[in-house]
Amino acid sequence: MRRHEDRNLYHALHEAAMERRAAALATIVSTKGSTPRKVGTKMLVSPEGELVGTVGGGWWGGPGDRNGARGDPDGATAHGARGSDRGPPLMEPGRLRRHHERFRGITAPRSGRREGTGKEASCGRPPAPGRMSSRPTVRIHYHRPHRETEIFTQELVLDGSDVKVTLAREMELESPMEIEGEVVLEAGSDVVWFTFPGLWHDIGRFHRADGTFTGLYANVLTPPTFDDRGVWRTTDLYLDVWWPPDGDPHLLDEAQLEEAETRGWIEAALAERAREEARSVMEAARTGRWPPVVVQEWDRTRVLRLTR
Repeated sequence: MRRHEDRNLYHALHEAAMERRAAALATIVSTKGSTPRKVGTKMLVSPEGELVGTVGGGWWGGPGDRNGARGDPDGATAHGARGSDRGPPLMEPGRLRRHHERFRGITAPRSGRREGTGKEASCGRPPAPGRMSSRPTVRIHYHRPHRETEIFTQELVLDGSDVKVTLAREMELESPMEIEGEVVLEAGSDVVWFTFPGLWHDIGRFHRADGTFTGLYANVLTPPTFDDRGVWRTTDLYLDVWWPPDGDPHLLDEAQLEEAETRGWIEAALAERAREEARSVMEAARTGRWPPVVVQEWDRTRVLRLTR
């Protein structure tokens, strides 16, 4: 486990202990062959399903599954910690429990997917930065309907009343993120994020590891909430807008939103609000009213100069 991940996890564990909240600590105790995470790697699970850290990126054969059915190690571990048909919850108040899970057969990177949008790797905010400075940080609780809430830690660069600028520095991606066959993020990339209180989307300035600007990426999401401990919360609404520097803005993941609405993962009114926000962003981009000026002013060069 890398140093910044250790710090984030033990900070969350300390908070849970001080506030007397239940939590489950998952630890990899043995591995065989090539695995994305090594012995000693830890992940913290809250009763609400929020995760800090990861015990493995990849679709692995599920616990106890002799046929090698595919399942997400983080999700399966969290499911077991919270209780399942295989046993009681591990976070029963006042009791210490231990439980073992076995995963096998990595078949594909956890973040990799291709679902007709030309985008590979997970949508929403990319993973936590690979290296942190001594600047203040925020912990973004990023919920995706029908999936576990993930927590991303980023450096706080600008804390304004109308915009908040954060930096995901030197990211650790298990595989590059591609849109329409072009690599837009990779291991070592920086992303400058712009979060707007009260708005239904955020904006990220994406770069490759060498600093090349690859485009603007907007997540359509619920207006985030902020507390005085540096904890932000929001819910991803599937749709994303991508604008490469040498092309036109276009919408991603419409099929995902339709599926979520069909399966009941998102209410019809909220799905329509997401479409409305995406249409508004696209129209503003085409007419030169988007992105806001602050996104152009706070580029990677300026942010890195300030954070150094």
